[in-house]
Order: sequence, then C-alpha cells, then structure tokens
Amino acid sequence: TCLMLREIVESHLPADMFGKEVIEPTITAMQEALSKACPKLNPAKIPLVLFSLIGQLLHTIHIKPIQHCMSADDRMSEFFERDKVIDHIVAFTIAGIEAYIREDGE
Repeated sequence: TCLMLREIVESHLPADMFGKEVIEPTITAMQEALSKACPKLNPAKIPLVLFSLIGQLLHTIHIKPIQHCMSADDRMSEFFERDKVIDHIVAFTIAGIEAYIREDGE
C-alpha cells in the first residue's frame, strides 16, 4: 500500500511499468470482486464506482497531514477518526451502488 501510494503521489518508476504491473492487475481484481459482490450493478458503472472508492481512500490518506496544521478544536478531530472515516466510505459507497442499481432497475 505504501509503495502504491508513493508511486501515485511521487512517481519514481516508469509510468508504463507501474501501470501495467501494479495498477491494471489491481483494478482488474477490484472490478471482478465488485462484479461478484454486486451482480445487479450495471458493468458499465463498475469503473465509476471504483474511481469514486479509490478517490475517497486516497483523499483520506492525503488529508491526514493537514490535521496537524489545524487548531486543536475537537470538532475538527472527528474528521480524522479512522474508524469513522472507514465506516463512512463503506456506507457512502454502498449507498451509491444501491442508487445505481435502483436507477437501472427503473
């Protein structure tokens, strides 16, 4: 995970090497897993769901250092509680998938 994040943020390997050997197999595995887990989800929407999920995860990782720059205000600390963020990402992604399935079923 750390290697992938480092390469996405600050690439040191040739772009085609990282893409072909790391990103493509990972995305393919994620697409297959999502397709099996959500068989009613339109296959054309799976890349969009993954794009959103990956974006949420990357944002969560990138935003963490900003916490140290903010005031010690307890209201802000809840934004950085790992378990709450993970629960939110799961719930938000599930809701999006369910909305897509309902939309396509209408």
